Amino acid sequence: MHAVASRLTQTLVARLPTPLGRHPWVDASAFVAPNATVVGRVNLHQYSSVWYGAVVRGDLNDVYVGEYSVIQDRAVVHTTKSVEGHVAAATTIGNYVTVGPGAVLHSCIVEVRRRRRGARMARGAGALVGGV
Repeated sequence: MHAVASRLTQTLVARLPTPLGRHPWVDASAFVAPNATVVGRVNLHQYSSVWYGAVVRGDLNDVYVGEYSVIQDRAVVHTTKSVEGHVAAATTIGNYVTVGPGAVLHSCIVEVRRRRRGARMARGAGALVGGV
């Protein structure tokens, strides 16, 4: 099963669009649903997943998705350009984080303080630029 998933992930990465010459990096153990969109400088670490209809855009800045983190259905994760003298505009999702269905993350940091429970974003929740 793992070998099949790995081949599917490699096939998926090969067909991902590359805006501005930025390519996603997807670990072989990560899952990306067939109709999810992952573009630009996106790093999906081991056993992370992007589910159906979700969009992860690293076209303007970096997006990091930590180990065992889940981006659920229809969630949107994106960034803004860095502005000199202001907060970094990358989006960082730590390890063991669940981003709920329909949530929107825009240039923010979501981390887990306790490994046992994990961080959760409510359905349809939004995080603004520079949020921690």
